[in-house]
Amino acid sequence: MNFQNEISTIVNDHSHGSSFLLKQLIQIFLEYQPNKEATEAALSALKKIDASMVILHHFINYLENLPQNQSFHQFIQNYQNQWENANQSIARKLTKVLPKGAYKVLTHSHSGVVISVLTYLQESGYEFNIYQTESNPGGEGKIQAEALKNRGFVVNQIPDDQIKTTIQTIDIIILGVDHYTSTHFVNKVGSKQIVELAFEIGKTVFVLGDSRKQVEKVFEPGDMFEAAPLSNHTLLIHE
Repeated sequence: MNFQNEISTIVNDHSHGSSFLLKQLIQIFLEYQPNKEATEAALSALKKIDASMVILHHFINYLENLPQNQSFHQFIQNYQNQWENANQSIARKLTKVLPKGAYKVLTHSHSGVVISVLTYLQESGYEFNIYQTESNPGGEGKIQAEALKNRGFVVNQIPDDQIKTTIQTIDIIILGVDHYTSTHFVNKVGSKQIVELAFEIGKTVFVLGDSRKQVEKVFEPGDMFEAAPLSNHTLLIHE
């Protein structure tokens, strides 16, 4: 594949979360180191990505401000250095409200942050038995289930229509987020139902996302995403 095809793949990827896509995008730019013309064309194409994927647009806006006297590679490296420890910071904050132990965890959709944080906690001595939804439409949960299995987790894939019964048996829910405000977060369709069910039975939902995803008001969610409220039972954890 060439640079343009790689960018097109990112633009048309509707199965992965924004953090995962950002990692791929950074690798593409570092590998190809495109000239100014190719970069401008790529940024124009990337701006077509849904506005709710705010972490990607944060990086796109960053690239548009490349100083003329700074190398392209160093500019991107600076961005990586600034944000590379965000997930570990989220994990450390989560340990302050989640005592070390063994947990049955319900997860939904596909989130690079969730995978990273769970991995960090597992390496720190936590034990997780994960119940992963299929997350239709799209089935992104299958991708996350495979990624978690590859990291040594015990993963139970469940159909979305089993969420209501499964949630009765788990300890906590951990979700990613596409963007959030002070009162709501936006995530894959099905997240609102999970939050409502958790509230009914008094179980906690941890929503994981760094501060790049914070916005003043939620974007129009579209068919694949929806807004859910933050509350005492739905806790946002950021770096």
